[in-house]
Parts: sequence; C-alpha cells; structure tokens
Amino acid sequence: MLKTIMLAAMPTTGSRLAATCSAKSAKWCMRLDSITNVAVSLITLGLSLAWINQAQAGLIYWADQNTAEISRANLDGSQQQTLVMGQFSATGIALDVAADQMYWTRQGSDGDITRANLDGAGQQVVVSQVSPFGIALDTASGQMYWTDTGQIKDIRRANFDGTGEQVLVAGQNSPAGIALDIPSGKMYWVNQFGGTLSSANLDGTGQQIVLSGLTEPTNIAIDLVSNQVFIADFQGTIERANLDGTGLETLVTGQGAAEGIALDVANDRMYWAAQGSIRRGNLDGTAVETLVSGLNFPVGIALQLSPAQVPEPSSLAILGIGLFGIGALRCRQRAPRGAGRCATRRRRNR
Repeated sequence: MLKTIMLAAMPTTGSRLAATCSAKSAKWCMRLDSITNVAVSLITLGLSLAWINQAQAGLIYWADQNTAEISRANLDGSQQQTLVMGQFSATGIALDVAADQMYWTRQGSDGDITRANLDGAGQQVVVSQVSPFGIALDTASGQMYWTDTGQIKDIRRANFDGTGEQVLVAGQNSPAGIALDIPSGKMYWVNQFGGTLSSANLDGTGQQIVLSGLTEPTNIAIDLVSNQVFIADFQGTIERANLDGTGLETLVTGQGAAEGIALDVANDRMYWAAQGSIRRGNLDGTAVETLVSGLNFPVGIALQLSPAQVPEPSSLAILGIGLFGIGALRCRQRAPRGAGRCATRRRRNR
C-alpha cells in the first residue's frame, strides 16, 4: 500500500518544480522539468523492481498420487494451490522455469508424461503408452529423462515435445527416482526394490552400480556443489553419499513413506514428502519442520527457486539515483541565479 501511494504521488513532483519557474527562465525550466521527470521515472523503476524481487518468492510443486492432483505452495508452505486435477497415479514432477513449463509422470498401464504451464494451464500429453515414475530435465538440450516401470523396466529419454523416444538402459528392478549431472554428462537413478543407486552416461553407456544395500530408495536429488546425492527412502530415512558411492550417512529418520526430494543448495535446505506432508530441513538433516500437512500421498517434488537477485543496476541503486536527482534539483532551484551550489552549502561555508 505504501508503495502504491508513493508511486501515485510521484508524477506531481515535476509539475510542482516546473510551476515555480519564471518566464525569464523558460529554457532552464524545461530542462529542469525534463530532468526531474527522468528522476521520477528512476524512482518508479526502482520501486517496481524492488516489488518484483520481493514477489519472486520460491515455490514448491508436488504430485499427489492418490488425490490425482498437481499442487504448489510457497517455500514456507503458505498459500497452497491446486493447479491440475484428474492426474491419477501422478508420481514424478520436474520444472523448466525459463520456459514456464512443468512436466509430470503418471504411472500405470495407461501412463503418460504431461506438460503444462507453471500455473497449470495449457495441459498437453507429450508421451503416452508408458509407465513412468521419476523424471528429470536437460533444459539445455531440450530433452527429458525418465524411469519406466513397464514391462522392460528401463531408463528412457525423449525431446520435450515427446519425439525421439529412446530406451537408454534396460533390465532394471523397479527404477524410481532419477537425477542428472549435466556438467559431467551423467545420470543417476535408484532401483526401489533392488536397493541400488546406479549411474550411466547420458546416452546410456557406462552403466554401473554406485551404491548397493539401500533399503527402499524412492527418489534422489544431486548437489552439484558438493558432488553429493541425497536419497529419500520409503522406509523412513533421508540419506546422502558422495557421487562415487562413498561416505553414505543417514541424515533424518522417522520419515515414513519418504518419497520425492529436492534441494535448495544456495539456502542450505532440502525438501521432501513423507507421511502425507511436505517437510524441509537443513542439508545436514537438522532443523526439520513440516510445511504442508493433511495431504494424501505426495510423491514427486520440484522447486521453483528465485534467481540470484543481483540486478545491474540494482533496484536500490536506481531508487537512490532518482532520489538524489530530485534532491539536487530542488537544492539548485532554491539557489540564487549564478550560484553553482545549494544555498545551504553556501551558508555552511560562511
């Protein structure tokens, strides 16, 4: 409300300054009015950018397998919103924020991969006659990767529009969550009932088991900064290990039916679904809290994080320039003709 009042009042500033100009200084008056309007515009732009940055709060998206809904909420769990309904057996979800698109999977004999705008509008089935579970996007190449629990239990990929579908790795044991390490040209996935974490090149070659002996891993997320993988286990734990499989540690216990997991590395947070709720904690497993409760069976999770807010120039800088400009112009207007500095400055120098 305060910003609205300020913005509404600003356009009158130039007219007030212009009204004090005399007929003898019409040329200076026009210049003053023009420069003042620029300053007012800078203030307006600065406040607008500040408001936009404030509004760019992150969002968490999830797919609920039982209620057949795709929903989202703020990162603190507030303002929960149902975006899409009627998505029976929805499991995985991934976002292409730059393109304003989200993709989700529906597992089963009539499964498919659907995409829509981030607000749920414009739904389109892009891959049909599959039984996908987890999904991950390579936005640079415009390709999606998914785990398929159909007859051959494999890892596949296709273009974002569903063309060019390929089977990359076959013969898996209930493949579930999948994540990509694009800089290294690798993909990672877990086999839920095989208890393994595997990796391969993005073309499916070089397959290897990275970690075995897991209980019932369902979903994974990769921290490319620390080169670690975070694992949600259906039996109630959140674990992490190095990407080479070493250093396995349990971070959180008591998370029954733990499913989707996503990371906000910049803010040292991880988010996951468990026991009909969305939860988060620090990356080391501390400070666990429930954000959204009363859900049915959330499975896939994805985050829409605000970009690093380092605008060039910053909104505060633009605002400051505008305020300085108006202050300087007012000061100069009060000074006598021929005076190069503000009257208050001259009084201080006497």
